[in-house]
Amino acid sequence: MSPLQQQETAEEWKTLGNALFDQEDYKGAIAAYEKAVALDPKYAAAWYNLGNARSELDDHKGAIAAYEKVVTLDPKDTEAWYNLGNTRSELGDFKGAIEAYEKTLALDPEIAAAWNNLGIVRKSQGDLKGTVEAYERALALDPKLVVTWYNLGIARSALKDYKGAVEANERALALDPKYAKAWINLGIARSDLKNYKGAVEANERALALDPKYAKAWYNLGVVRSHLMNYTGAMEAYERALALDPKYANAWYNLGLAYEMLEQNAKALYCYERNTTLGDPNGKIKVEKLRARGINPRAIKFPDAS
Repeated sequence: MSPLQQQETAEEWKTLGNALFDQEDYKGAIAAYEKAVALDPKYAAAWYNLGNARSELDDHKGAIAAYEKVVTLDPKDTEAWYNLGNTRSELGDFKGAIEAYEKTLALDPEIAAAWNNLGIVRKSQGDLKGTVEAYERALALDPKLVVTWYNLGIARSALKDYKGAVEANERALALDPKYAKAWINLGIARSDLKNYKGAVEANERALALDPKYAKAWYNLGVVRSHLMNYTGAMEAYERALALDPKYANAWYNLGLAYEMLEQNAKALYCYERNTTLGDPNGKIKVEKLRARGINPRAIKFPDAS
């Protein structure tokens, strides 16, 4: 007789389900938990474990049904509310996820992960102030959440709190100095504060970590242009385009740098490439340079490897 035929009580079925879950036999665990809740539909712990097992097999709808049953039976089950939030978020039900995380935190406001996840889903709904509040609550509980510092920087920048964004990215980098994306965002926030030298340093740090980061090369070009280092800007945009030849903004800005260096034939080539990529910004530039009798001159980029 197989183990799935030997159990009699709901408790025995749950115990078997737990053993199968620990062995990563999630299908078997699901079958056992379903037997348990069929025998005792008010068995909240079995419903909870059933939700976990279904989640392991990416049956998010089934997991939600199980977790919702748990919180109906026991509205104070913090873990079930938290898992319900995670699973709703997985399915893109962000409003439902917000409700579940807020229920979680009403029961236990000391769960840093729930504050963090609440911040993520609030951001998806455009609630930037609520996002910042949630991330800050998470970080007050656990200041070592590197990605949360990074995400807080993004949210603060979106609210034009550039000083706060600089602080958040610097905190992320203090914890993980090899976080290239945080260096990029630090550079953007410093640039927004017109600290262009600091922005150059941040982008160069990002590129030391990831030389194939086209966005970092582009951003480096922008801040070098602000410092009127047009040769350096040109070199940075060329590196960006060697990595991503369809980077329309980089073509346009490279054209601007060439114009500042009075290399108009190359500038025209850049504006034409910008226009062919569907960006209308280069069209007026093309017309003006063509009217002056300038012909385009192609550019050979450095090896992106």
